[in-house]
Amino acid sequence: MKKFIFIASFLMAGICGLMAQEQNTGPQEKAPKTKNFRYQGSVDFGFSYGMESESAIVHLDIVNGVRFSRYLYAGVGGGAFTDFVDEAIYIPLYFNVKGYVPVGKKVDLMAGVDLGTCLDYNYGTSGGLLLRPEFGISTQFTEKFGMTFAVKYDFYSFKMPLTSYEYRVKTNQIGLKIGFNF
Repeated sequence: MKKFIFIASFLMAGICGLMAQEQNTGPQEKAPKTKNFRYQGSVDFGFSYGMESESAIVHLDIVNGVRFSRYLYAGVGGGAFTDFVDEAIYIPLYFNVKGYVPVGKKVDLMAGVDLGTCLDYNYGTSGGLLLRPEFGISTQFTEKFGMTFAVKYDFYSFKMPLTSYEYRVKTNQIGLKIGFNF
């Protein structure tokens, strides 16, 4: 948990540092300040397949953040995912960072990562590490609406409590994600 808090504070300090940068115009007239970043929210639907347990998992995530430029995005997210085997519902909470490489006027290659943890009230396995790298395509249909299509890998490591001891469980999943950006 200390590592998670350290990473979260490090990311927030970096974001604040980026937002505090000013443009030096020199001795010329000062140009009017322009807003270089904007709010970006997204709703993501995903499906992944557990490689060890051979289980199908459905994801729903909501991510809110700041698009600093056409190339960089950072935000926080949460949501829910469940598998069809035991019907337990997990609630992921994470930081999200994405980088974009333009390949067309309204099409970008996207690479991102989610880093956080999960809450589980069914089995008492809350905590642990959640890591979700993803790679895909992002399209903008209008200035305020777009879609993403991505391939993702989910890694979740947590402790499973038993009556006399705890043991560590690691899940590996690969899946697809469709997101609606606004």
